[in-house]
Amino acid sequence: MPDDDHRFFQFQRGELFLEKARLLLIDEIKADNPKVPTIQGLLILGGRQCAIGKSSEGWLYTGMAIRMITDLGLHLQKWEMMKECEPDDLEVRKRLYLSVYAWDKSISLCLGRPPSLKELPYSPSSLYDLADDEDIWQPPRVLDTDKTFLATRCYSTRTFIYFCRLSEIIDQSYDTVYNGKADNIKSNAIFSLEEKLRVFHQSLPDCLRIQNPANIVTCVPPHILCLNILYHTMLILIFRPFFMWQWRANLRDHPLALRAQEVCTEEASGVNELIRAYGRLFNFRYQSYLISYCAYTAATIDVRLVHHEDKGLAQNASDRLVITLRMLETEVKQTPGIKRSIDIIRSHMDQQWVNNSRSLPMETNQNSAGGSNMPSGVLASAYDSQSDQNVSSGSFIFSTQAEDLNDHVLALLPENNGGI
Repeated sequence: MPDDDHRFFQFQRGELFLEKARLLLIDEIKADNPKVPTIQGLLILGGRQCAIGKSSEGWLYTGMAIRMITDLGLHLQKWEMMKECEPDDLEVRKRLYLSVYAWDKSISLCLGRPPSLKELPYSPSSLYDLADDEDIWQPPRVLDTDKTFLATRCYSTRTFIYFCRLSEIIDQSYDTVYNGKADNIKSNAIFSLEEKLRVFHQSLPDCLRIQNPANIVTCVPPHILCLNILYHTMLILIFRPFFMWQWRANLRDHPLALRAQEVCTEEASGVNELIRAYGRLFNFRYQSYLISYCAYTAATIDVRLVHHEDKGLAQNASDRLVITLRMLETEVKQTPGIKRSIDIIRSHMDQQWVNNSRSLPMETNQNSAGGSNMPSGVLASAYDSQSDQNVSSGSFIFSTQAEDLNDHVLALLPENNGGI
């Protein structure tokens, strides 16, 4: 909500509704059995609190939702009971569990904590109601504007199905890469994860797969952009522990180190191209919780590459960081918690670079399919100082104890933490 829009003053940036929701939750907790709307509400509360920087509270609401779906037995494949369900009721059960499963992976990624749900009793492809894929998507009209986006099909359920499939690979990636020491990981395990991600991307239908972000001239719904950005980010995450091996004399020629250098550089560029597309389409307004995290993840590679001995590689990384910082600085107006992420990135840049990046105009595309000032969805971010204080060193956020750039990046590796 815009700070200067008088229409929203009475809502106190949603705090009014939050207090009412908390009061209702007290009564719901006393009920004998959880209700589906209660679980849905907890997921919304969890996302909302993470968005405003209260990640510990958001994590707790998410945990309550997970406990409730377990209490309802939605994690079990009770075929006899499922046969007795009406088709609509069964669809609700599947969608609810898959929603909690996908959110569990998303919040675990952004907070650096292990996911809670390991089983996926329902195949995402078993969802049968795809009617909303035909709906026409337009961004919410929160801001006054006379510009509109061209009609675009939503593909919301189809995107959700593939997001759940990617969530399965996220869970496998955590178990393989971030549940032990990098030195003990077999190369084939990492290459196998990479292959799964590549196959996943190729399996995306044309309506969901973005091959050339620089050539986007029509509006792409942000949930589709997010799916593609997350794919590139996951490739970075599975190789990032080995990316730093390039600067360790005894490991720089290791196959994983060589592949990590190639993949992390390529995928950081891929994330940035999609971020640029997001900026052209939406002027970086109201990017989602996950998109902000993905942009920051790519920046963890670029802050190292700007010091690379290859000047061309360093310059490209520097150019990407300009876009990333502009995106995060736009978001910080809505979620001040990510200011710390911006400060960490800037702390490793020389002052001349910082001044230049601040003076560059924001990249927009007035000829794209609609106005660049339109919002794209729910604003969110998880990079807050509070979460860093309450999470173990497994957080995705750089360690505040590190004294130089090398230590900051090393703080992300499995040897030093228990999370991604």
